[in-house]
Amino acid sequence: MVEWEGPRNRTGIGSAPANILFLLDNTGDERVRILGLESGCGCTKPVAEPESVGPGEIATVRVTATTIAVGVKEVPITVFTDSSHSPTIKLTLRLVGRQSPPFLFVARGDLTFRGTYDPGVERSLSVVTIEPRMEKTAPHVACNLPFLRVSLTTTLDVPYRADDVVQRHRRYLIGFREPPPRDAFFGEILVTDPWDSTNQLRVAVLGQFSSSRLRSFPSSVDFQEGKREEIRMVIVAERPVEKLEVFLEGNVNGRIEVVPEPVNRPERIHTLLIRHAGNSAVSSNSNDTRLRVRTLDGKQEVLVPLAFHARETLSP
Repeated sequence: MVEWEGPRNRTGIGSAPANILFLLDNTGDERVRILGLESGCGCTKPVAEPESVGPGEIATVRVTATTIAVGVKEVPITVFTDSSHSPTIKLTLRLVGRQSPPFLFVARGDLTFRGTYDPGVERSLSVVTIEPRMEKTAPHVACNLPFLRVSLTTTLDVPYRADDVVQRHRRYLIGFREPPPRDAFFGEILVTDPWDSTNQLRVAVLGQFSSSRLRSFPSSVDFQEGKREEIRMVIVAERPVEKLEVFLEGNVNGRIEVVPEPVNRPERIHTLLIRHAGNSAVSSNSNDTRLRVRTLDGKQEVLVPLAFHARETLSP
């Protein structure tokens, strides 16, 4: 086995690939031909010379390897010969990364959401840093999908090479802040190294739900201020349900009333009467007002935006 150590710097990467030399001594009394070489990793390229080695002569196997910044990687290399005594020769290259802490090491997790939408479902993201034990700085973790939330749940320290340096494993949970606007969605989690902002790791987020959410017709409601209105809204569920829960969120000031029409048995189709009192106390700039409708078990949900517009007047 031959061991190669990377440079001790902030990146752990040198200015050139690693070059490692193995020496093969022909101790027999017959000439041996090297028929070929095989590497256990595409990160290495072995070349042997000369191809024919006489008794007492030495052949060299030169390996060019892509370096690693941190950790240990063992690469098997096999030399094939025409020797009846040693038709295969096993070599091992051990690459050791020596990147100087602190740094962001890895971010990984299966962030795939499938099946039926469930507001309580979560996926786990693991972020590992190499840092001093007393370090308090944490990576910045952000998602480009606004309906998802990212929450740090646990932190675990594992000893590293030095007593005062640890592998810090942070576990994040990725869950729903609100229902996604579409059954299929794609985004990413971006993890930024707090000690080197150019070092960023990305983890893909994929969602493919069956059509299990509630659907509303219409999908949004516009009211005119100062005008009394009543709108009939139809809610369609994936499967029959006995009752729906309705919540008004945002700046409504008691001017909106929602009355579900009663049903005698579980139904897929439910009707809501939405009444606007017409009072102009509701601001026309209130764009955060919405109606949240969900099943009693919370597994099906729909958000309906409510907009309020000032009444248009014509100049004489």
